[in-house]
Amino acid sequence: MGQPSGRAEALADLIAACGEIVYESDCLIAVREAARGMSEADREGVRESLAEIVANNPGQAARIREVAGKEGLEIGDP
Repeated sequence: MGQPSGRAEALADLIAACGEIVYESDCLIAVREAARGMSEADREGVRESLAEIVANNPGQAARIREVAGKEGLEIGDP
């Protein structure tokens, strides 16, 4: 098998760090990396995953939205 795509790797990191947030800083780093330097098509998949993460983690939602927004990735509702 080949290398995972940037989107697949970003989604895996998001799920690992934000699926069940243990350390908010790890999640925010994963959000920043996922939002950075991807094609618009890949960013759309990341945006959908982040919207679900935000919905499942209301206590961290504002910070997740802020970090993603600084990287140019606006998060809508799931």
